[in-house]
Amino acid sequence: MRTTPLLLVAAIAIAACGSKKEPAPTGSGTTPPSDGAAPPSGGGAPSTPPIAPGEQPPSPTQPPSPPGLTPSDIGPGGGPIDGGPSPTPAPPGTGTPAAPPPTPPPPIASPCELSVSLGGAPALEATAPRHPLPAWEHRPAAGTRLRWDGVLDADGNLYWTELAEDGTGEVVSATRAGQIRWRAPTAHLAAHVVLVADGVVVALSQPTIDAFSVPGTWLEAFRAADGAPLWTRDVVADAAPLVPEAAGPARAYVGETHPAAADGTLVLSLTALGAEGYQYPGVLRVDLRSGALLSRRSFEGARTIWMSSPAAIARDGTLVFSASTDVAGATLYATAPGGADLFAIPQPSDHASWLANVSDRFAFVQSFPDSRFLPDGGPAYVDWLRLEDGARAGRATGVSGEVLSEGGFAYSFGIGTVARLDLDGCAVGWQRTIAAEPPGDRSTHPHLTTAVTSLTADGGVLVLSELDVYGATSLDVTLGTAALIAIGPDGVERWRAELPVDALYGGPGALHGGRWFVAPLLPDRSTAVLRAFDVGIDAAEPGWIAQDGGFSRTRRAR
Repeated sequence: MRTTPLLLVAAIAIAACGSKKEPAPTGSGTTPPSDGAAPPSGGGAPSTPPIAPGEQPPSPTQPPSPPGLTPSDIGPGGGPIDGGPSPTPAPPGTGTPAAPPPTPPPPIASPCELSVSLGGAPALEATAPRHPLPAWEHRPAAGTRLRWDGVLDADGNLYWTELAEDGTGEVVSATRAGQIRWRAPTAHLAAHVVLVADGVVVALSQPTIDAFSVPGTWLEAFRAADGAPLWTRDVVADAAPLVPEAAGPARAYVGETHPAAADGTLVLSLTALGAEGYQYPGVLRVDLRSGALLSRRSFEGARTIWMSSPAAIARDGTLVFSASTDVAGATLYATAPGGADLFAIPQPSDHASWLANVSDRFAFVQSFPDSRFLPDGGPAYVDWLRLEDGARAGRATGVSGEVLSEGGFAYSFGIGTVARLDLDGCAVGWQRTIAAEPPGDRSTHPHLTTAVTSLTADGGVLVLSELDVYGATSLDVTLGTAALIAIGPDGVERWRAELPVDALYGGPGALHGGRWFVAPLLPDRSTAVLRAFDVGIDAAEPGWIAQDGGFSRTRRAR
């Protein structure tokens, strides 16, 4: 529910080049009114850019759809493309094209088929509420804005940014007890911490903060122990070679740059925008310690109007990513830890599909109907595919929100709802309505938020539910209720904690050693504040247990 100038900038950039229709993100209900802005007219999918005059159809030598994945710029001998960070595009290496991706496996004879009707789920029976007070709170200095994206390491140390109005600022770290460990100035502007892995804190930043600047176009790395700066990389320059010469020079735009990380390597599944308006997908690998660009993989003949979804990494190191490799439709790819391609599974072209998460056994792909091909709409669904070969093991129809997974179970979430899915038994274990959004009128707009914190050690789930009422603008808000709710694996509420009603919570939060951390936004939107609550519950160990996999936000299954 938190809004920042970064999100507005991203929306401007995406609108300029076309984008797929996204579902409401986890933590969103009905959209609060904008600050006096008129609602957008029209709707539906983005228009397809016209084929340039004189453009020829693909030659017979081009690979069939889905196009093959090629390591077009892998350094000699498999080494890095360059010797370290560079502000200019790295020169291509001497790698040879990879073999075509494996043929998709034959379908499983009887895949699991589930129907999840979250709208009519039974109400959760509430317990007597607790009323905890923060164990500690941190507010930034006057005139600065705090942004915390839920990043903390295995020791419970937190990492966030504090920014001045001109975009300059610092990366800040504190212990789980709230004691500041270090502050480090950022090299660029509007930075936000995206993950911590292998002793390295990674932030995304940008060179300017003007109205047409795009967030997340620079990578910055800091040593987690003391904040010492390690390296920076220009992501736009690194991605520019993905755009073929015939498409014109790459524009200063890179889409979907939340990285994944594992075993000392940072992985970015992204798109680069060509001058003619199409986006070109690719995968960058960066060494976490040195910042060297290890490889750049492109998709032969691929161009799209959609962005790729961020990559995800399974516990065994299998890399899975979804890339839009045609004007319509996407393909799910997987590569083994050693780099060999495992499978390439085309997704339905009449749906917008992207990778949701991976577990130790499955990759979960969410799909929403594309109004260009299905004008009457249709149900959203999530598929789970076997990691070893990409075969579809099951589908849950009616799932449109966050999906978390642990072993043979998955949790799906909607606005005010949650369901537990038994993947091995092919059954909906239970469905619950946590809260319902009351109707509004011409002057009031109730806004229900459901933010998923984590799967818990007892096999249940910890959910934040918040209801606020907006007036004519997003600053005209009447704070309502905010409750942190623990639900057991049997669908029974264990406890609920009603939080102080003085801020807009909305964020996913993080758990460590029985302590829950969250960064609610002050009602005047001046800044977020960081708070810690003792809740006496721990996160689950294995699985994709929180947004972006876990609290280090590496998009790797724990």
